[in-house]
Amino acid sequence: MELWIRSQNKDYLMKVNMVSIFGGAIFGSNEKDNNIILGTYTRKRAFSVLDEIQEKIKQQLIVKLNSPMRPDDLERFE
Repeated sequence: MELWIRSQNKDYLMKVNMVSIFGGAIFGSNEKDNNIILGTYTRKRAFSVLDEIQEKIKQQLIVKLNSPMRPDDLERFE
């Protein structure tokens, strides 16, 4: 599954393999193990953002597992 995330300051749009938190900073890692700070928040808000990312991933998995769709079908949801 591909996950693309845009940084808080909108300077980066990167495909990430892993998202992690250190303090209040959210880091994204790509295939080359480059770590980029995607955003800086309070620790509580950082975990909330991570929860939001997790929910998006769950929604994508549900669509993939429960209802195979053609590309034409997906256009209705955009």
